[in-house]
Amino acid sequence: MVAWRRALSAAILLLGAFAVSTLATARGADRSRCAKSFPRVIDDGFPQPPMRFSKDGKLHTKLRMTKGAATVNGRTYTGAGTYEGTYPGPTLVLCAGDEVTVDLTNGLDEPTNLHVHGLHVSPSDDHDNVFLSIPPGKKQTYRYKLPLDHDPGAFWYHPHLHHHVSAQIFSGLSGAIVVQGGLDDTLADVPQRTMMIQSTELCDPSGHSVPFALTALSASDPQSSGSEHATSPAS
Repeated sequence: MVAWRRALSAAILLLGAFAVSTLATARGADRSRCAKSFPRVIDDGFPQPPMRFSKDGKLHTKLRMTKGAATVNGRTYTGAGTYEGTYPGPTLVLCAGDEVTVDLTNGLDEPTNLHVHGLHVSPSDDHDNVFLSIPPGKKQTYRYKLPLDHDPGAFWYHPHLHHHVSAQIFSGLSGAIVVQGGLDDTLADVPQRTMMIQSTELCDPSGHSVPFALTALSASDPQSSGSEHATSPAS
């Protein structure tokens, strides 16, 4: 009788451990859905932004915005806007269901904020709220929760504060976001490369980066270059 009871107790304990393990696995699967095999990233010396991967359904990272020097194709440019000192900023590699926390530091001399372009996340509070304004020298923690059915693909992040958007983006402040899935498993043996094409003109003789769109605007619109009160000469 004693042996039978011991055997029954052991069976119950084993069944309970199996149930707990299965539940934990199911909860982990519900928390985040990543590619089974993320394709290899090509490493052949071609400059690419550093990649920051989420792990176990979470990514907690820092992004510091600054104006300073950036190296492009072996040449140093001054006055460029960067995240973490890289041009463009680090690539954030996420999975559907991830919880993402970004500690943003504004090292610029003007207010700014952060927008995760294309992600299906809340636009309120401390999430993807483009109405937040972070003063110079201040910090803001952003929190995002990607839905489990989020589309895989390439997205990007950048400032989105009214009156400052264009100048800050054209100075170089942007970075890529990759949500795993889709063809990652189907083409797991095909290596990948992350590329971002910036519309910043880098031809100033003094080594400054020049936002060409804003330069063109100034040339075509006298008001934008400070000549708001200009008048036509008398005939």
